[in-house]
Amino acid sequence: MEREEILSLCLSNPMAIVVYIESLETELNDVKVEIRNLKALLNQNSQNSNKPPSTDTFVKKKTQNDEKKSGRLPGGQKGHPGSTLKTFDSPHEIVNHCLCNCKYCGHSL
Repeated sequence: MEREEILSLCLSNPMAIVVYIESLETELNDVKVEIRNLKALLNQNSQNSNKPPSTDTFVKKKTQNDEKKSGRLPGGQKGHPGSTLKTFDSPHEIVNHCLCNCKYCGHSL
């Protein structure tokens, strides 16, 4: 309805304006319900519904580059004492392990 039509209707029949406003409110409520339902559909993905992951849309996959950098180098940091097994100059015992038979066919090597 145009502005002039509303003004003329208001002057001639004020009750018609009330009916018109009520119809607009009803239509607005219907649209709100439809928007709420569509938003609920958009928020569904394979994590919270029975949909396969291939149907996920509008989902940005998290990559390593998205993570905030800490500024530290990989591995042990400077000043960390560490704990490595120490080597011996003269071991107590030397054990030789050798294969006598093939582990696949069982024949002697």
